[in-house]
Amino acid sequence: MGDPHRLKQVLINLVGNAIKFTESGYVKVSARNNEHGDFVCTIEDTGIGISNKQMERLFKSFTQADASTTRKYGGTGLGLVISQRLCKLMNGDISVRSQLHKGTCFTVSLSLPATQEVQDKLKEKHILQEDAKEYDYIVFDASTQRASAIVKQMQKFQCNAVFAEEDKYEDLNAALAQLVDIETNKPKLFIIDSDKLDTNFASALIDVLEKRKRHGASDGLLLLANVEVDIDSWRNENQQGLMPIIAYPHHILTKPVTPRLLIRAINHAVVNAAQGIIHSPTLEEKALLLENREEQERAIVRVPSENSPKILLVDDNAVNREVILGILEDEDFQIETAVNGQDALAALTRSSLNFDLILMDCQMPVMDGYKATREIRSSEILKHYKHIPIIALTANAMAGDKETCLASGMSDYLSKPIDGEQLLLIISKWIKPKLEAGNTEPLSCELNTTAQSEGSTNTKPVIWDFETVLKRINNKTERLQKLIQLFVSNMPANIDKLKTINITEDWTDAQYIAHSIKGSAANLSALLVTDAAEDLELLCKQADAYIDMEAFKESYLIKVSALSASYNETLVEFDSFSTSKS
Repeated sequence: MGDPHRLKQVLINLVGNAIKFTESGYVKVSARNNEHGDFVCTIEDTGIGISNKQMERLFKSFTQADASTTRKYGGTGLGLVISQRLCKLMNGDISVRSQLHKGTCFTVSLSLPATQEVQDKLKEKHILQEDAKEYDYIVFDASTQRASAIVKQMQKFQCNAVFAEEDKYEDLNAALAQLVDIETNKPKLFIIDSDKLDTNFASALIDVLEKRKRHGASDGLLLLANVEVDIDSWRNENQQGLMPIIAYPHHILTKPVTPRLLIRAINHAVVNAAQGIIHSPTLEEKALLLENREEQERAIVRVPSENSPKILLVDDNAVNREVILGILEDEDFQIETAVNGQDALAALTRSSLNFDLILMDCQMPVMDGYKATREIRSSEILKHYKHIPIIALTANAMAGDKETCLASGMSDYLSKPIDGEQLLLIISKWIKPKLEAGNTEPLSCELNTTAQSEGSTNTKPVIWDFETVLKRINNKTERLQKLIQLFVSNMPANIDKLKTINITEDWTDAQYIAHSIKGSAANLSALLVTDAAEDLELLCKQADAYIDMEAFKESYLIKVSALSASYNETLVEFDSFSTSKS
C-alpha cells in the first residue's frame, strides 16, 4: 500500500537535491509503470556527481557525499537514508548510479500500479483540442532532452512532430528548408526555443512563413522563453527590422516545460494563430520573464565624471540593489554591484575602478558580509583596501548586530528599509573628508549608531505604503515597476520553498528565505509582507528551542500561510498600480 504524502516527501527531496547540485545542464524527472506494473520514477541530473567511495556511505544516516558540498550548497534536506527507509516501508527501494563531475540518476521503484481513476485523471489533464491535431509540429530547441520529450508527447496524440537536430543538418536554416514544404497549406506550429534565435534564422523563418501564407497556410509560433527574457524588451528589440513575427508569437511558454503546460500552450497557440491574436503577458508572466542575470548585475551602472567617488554595492537581493541604485543614480557616483561576499572580493581584485566605499549586505549565500569584510581587512592581495569604509546593510537593527558589524571590521551601519537621505548622509560622512581635505590616512572604523527605521508609531501598517517607496526611489515610477516585477518574480518560488521546508526541516534555510523576503518587502514598503516575513524569521530562529517539533511545524505552517496570504493581498495592490501605468 502506498502513502501519497510520504512518496511526495521522497520525490521532493530527490528533485530538490538534483536542482541544488546542478549548476548547468538539466534535471530530468520521468515516471512510468514497468513491465511488472510497478511505479518507477527516475531523477536524472548533470550535476556534480558522486564518486564510488562516496556512494558507499550515501545511504548512511545523515551523511553527505562531501562536507564541502554543505558549505557551498547547504544540506541534503530530508536525507537519503530516510527517503530509502520510506520507500522500503512501501515495498520499494531507491537505487543510484553516478559519475563524478558528470551527473547522477536516482531511481525510485515501488510496487504501486496506477489505478484506473488516476489514469483517467491524467488523460483529462492532457487533452489536445481537435484543431491542434491537424497541425504538423517542428521543434527548434537548444535542449535535445526537452525537444525529444516534446516530440514524443505530440506523437502520443498521433501528430506529426519532428525535432530539427543540428547534427543532422548543416545549420538551422538548412533544417528549416528541408523540414518545411512551402507549397502545402497544412498548418504547422513552430515550437522555438528562444536560445536558438538569431537574426539569420529569424529572417529565414519569416521568409518561410510568408511564402506559406501565400499558399493559404495558417501557421503558428510558440516561443519557449527563459526566465531571463524580458518580454517587453524582447518585443522592443525585435518588432523593428527582420524579426517582427518573432516579437509577436501566438503564445509564450516559460521553461521548464511540463506535459500539461505544453498541451495547454499548444491549444492557446493554435486558437490564437487561427484568430491572428498575439500573446499578451500578465504581470506574473512579465515577472517570470524579467531579465535578472547575475553577470549583468555586476555591470557598472553609470559613469559620471572621471573623478567621481567609486562605490561597490554588495547585496544578493535584486530588489535591494535596485532600490539603492534608484537612490544613487542621480548622484555623482560610479557604482559597481556584486551579489555576495566572494563576488565582492573578485570585483575588488579585477575591477578597473579604485573604490572609495563599500555598501555591504550582512546576510548573503556563498560568503556573507562579515566574512567578506574580515577578508578585505586582512588580505595581502587587497591591502590597499584595508582601511576602505565598509557600510553594513542589514534588515536587523539590534545592538548585537551592531557589535557583530564592528567586530568584523565594518565602519558604519545602516538598517533596511533604506532611507535615501540617511544613505546619502552616511556616504557623505565617509567620502567627503577624503575628497575635500585630500586625506589619505585610514578612516576611523568606529560604528555609527544612527541606524534608521521606517516609522516607530504603533499604527498597524496597511498592505503597501506606495508614497513612501516612491519617495525612496526619487519618484521614479518606471523603476518602481521594475522593483515590483523583481519582487513578484521571486515570491512564488520562495513560498513554495518555505512549504517544502516543513518536510525537509531545514529551518536555517527557512530563516534565510524569510530574512531575504523581509528585506525586499521593507524596501518596497510592502508592510504587510514585511511583518509576516519577520514573524516567520523569528519563529525559525527559535526552532532548536522547541521540544515538541510537531507543535513547531504547525506554528511554522501557520506563519507561512500568513506570509502567502499577505503576499496575495499585496499583489492586488501591485496589479492596480501596474495597470494604471500600462
